[in-house]
Amino acid sequence: MKKRAGIELSTSTIVIVVLCVLMLILGTFLVKKTMCGAMAGVDSVNDLIKKEIQDLYSEQNNNVAVKELINEVTKSSYYGVGFGIRNEDKTVDTEFSYDVKVSDLGDCQITEADAESYIILGKSATVNIAAGDTYEDMIKFNIPKDAPLCNLKYEITVRNNDELYGSSRFEVIIKKASLIKSIMC
Repeated sequence: MKKRAGIELSTSTIVIVVLCVLMLILGTFLVKKTMCGAMAGVDSVNDLIKKEIQDLYSEQNNNVAVKELINEVTKSSYYGVGFGIRNEDKTVDTEFSYDVKVSDLGDCQITEADAESYIILGKSATVNIAAGDTYEDMIKFNIPKDAPLCNLKYEITVRNNDELYGSSRFEVIIKKASLIKSIMC
């Protein structure tokens, strides 16, 4: 009888330990996913960002507005830079095309091709903007772990019928990831 009780106790102890380990792993996974998601840059252009971009047209005195002219991005992270294009023609819908290119490598010891490879979405497009309306979108960056710590300048160039319509520059400052992000993400 005593041996049987000892076996039952060790079996239930093993089951409890296994369940605790599973809960610990699951909890760590959920915390990591939540923390890394919260530390990531902007994923989409929401209504608040659209309103802020609308206000920037007059402030930046341009048909092309960038939400943040200086963007601090950490290594091994995704980040979004919001921008907008305003169709000043109040009577005709117009087709615009835009390109995003590196305008200054600054202190980076990389090539233009490397710097442009950091852009994963929104590098160029053709859009039709209604008369007097605006278009807002996002340029998404993925900064790799091996990127140098430096400053880059990019330029959005907007064309209408192959003629320059407007442009705007913004800066991307690549910084070292925080200790928490380095460990968790």
